[in-house]
Amino acid sequence: MTKRILERSKISGRTDDNLESLMKRFKTFEVDTKPIIQYYASQNKVFTVDYCYIMLIRFRSMLINLSVRSLRRWIKKYKQF
Repeated sequence: MTKRILERSKISGRTDDNLESLMKRFKTFEVDTKPIIQYYASQNKVFTVDYCYIMLIRFRSMLINLSVRSLRRWIKKYKQF
């Protein structure tokens, strides 16, 4: 993840995408955020989202959209026949 974020900094223009800021963000998560998540998880109040599933849904939607557009173009082009 560190490598990805540092690579992202080259194109994002974000001044806080550096190793020092990244380590601070990770520490903040571990110290401040993670205990809160664990607290609510122990009460069965945490809902996790599978990001891979979300990406699959978005990809499927994109394919359907492209298929519909292609079909509309084909119908428009060959409607005269």
